[in-house]
Amino acid sequence: MDKVELENLIAEIKNGSLDKFEIIIDHFQQPIFTYCYHMLGHKQEAEDAVQDVLFRAYKNLDRYTYSLSFSAWLYKIAYNYCAKQLKRRKLNRLLPFFYNRDQEGRN
Repeated sequence: MDKVELENLIAEIKNGSLDKFEIIIDHFQQPIFTYCYHMLGHKQEAEDAVQDVLFRAYKNLDRYTYSLSFSAWLYKIAYNYCAKQLKRRKLNRLLPFFYNRDQEGRN
């Protein structure tokens, strides 16, 4: 799919042809999955990430501007989502440690 075709498709979606977003999903689902899988390292988390990334892209499509390529915008959403998940994963590993120290009366 070339840039002009993609921009026309996005314009149609913004104008109310919501079913056209399925074409975008079909085109970007596998590359976004691969990207998220390499960042997260887990298949299930990557599958969940793809769903959330595509949903966020759909929900925020009105914020997309044509000055940036759509794929770059989509990968930016994917990066931010995966980075947030990695941060949560790290925090979830540290919280039990801090909780146990607090229960023992240490600061």
